[in-house]
Amino acid sequence: MINQEKLLESEFKKIYKKENKVIHWISRQNLDIICDVSYLLNFQSLHNQISQFLNSTKVDNSIDDNYSEIEYIPYNIPIKEKLEAKYSLESNSKYLSIFKSFKSEYIQLAADNEYEEALRVSKSSHEKAEVLTIAFLNGHFDKVPSIEKLIHKDFILPFIYLIKIVELIKNDLFEESKQELNKLLALKKAHIGTEIVLALNNKKPWESYPFID
Repeated sequence: MINQEKLLESEFKKIYKKENKVIHWISRQNLDIICDVSYLLNFQSLHNQISQFLNSTKVDNSIDDNYSEIEYIPYNIPIKEKLEAKYSLESNSKYLSIFKSFKSEYIQLAADNEYEEALRVSKSSHEKAEVLTIAFLNGHFDKVPSIEKLIHKDFILPFIYLIKIVELIKNDLFEESKQELNKLLALKKAHIGTEIVLALNNKKPWESYPFID
């Protein structure tokens, strides 16, 4: 299995190398998340390194050429209980009930475990990803084709792999989760290291999980 602390550190250094004394507010948001996750998972040395950088670096709040503001924004160590709540997964029954509230034909078919027909009537990679998501939430990993056979959009691929990894781990299918992780890593997508680490720790990889915006 991959070294999770090193993976988080690499995400930090991707930003650290690009920007030094002043960082853009979007980079600051990403670094806050990496710092929070390192604290949540008790990677204390990495957390100290990132928080020290944040507390010594200005933030550029520019929105466009007409507005620019540079300021110090101190990093405050969060309350761990709040972090746990923020990144805790909710029950699959809740996620599935939200899906069932959608009226699209392919969603309703998937909700009835009619995955083959749901995939047939789905029109886009995003819709097919939602069918796969429902199957994974139900633990029906063998009832749908492999991700790489169905999903071809670069934006969606990492997210659907992450969903499958989370759900495989929930079902104690660790060897299978490693196989999917290797496929995800082979994509060589930038800036998903934090999401991978959260998924491997049975945490919510992104705020709207398992819904792909």
